[in-house]
Amino acid sequence: MRRYAAAAMAERVGRAVAVDDPGFVTARQKGTRLTLTLTGDSAGSLRRSADDLLAALQTAEATLAVTRSARARSRATPRRK
Repeated sequence: MRRYAAAAMAERVGRAVAVDDPGFVTARQKGTRLTLTLTGDSAGSLRRSADDLLAALQTAEATLAVTRSARARSRATPRRK
């Protein structure tokens, strides 16, 4: 379970990681909380799914941080006419 600053962030990360391993990863979002559940046929399958999930989670969170930062910079920069 992870908490995010906003529900929209939790939703975006959940959608991004659930697609990575359909059938093995279930994402459930409630408000700012994201709960991820792994299923597998064996310990090896669970381990591979966990490795994939952690990589996808790291990528989704890093992407979200970059887009938030770029959005904040664009708001702070005066628009040219």
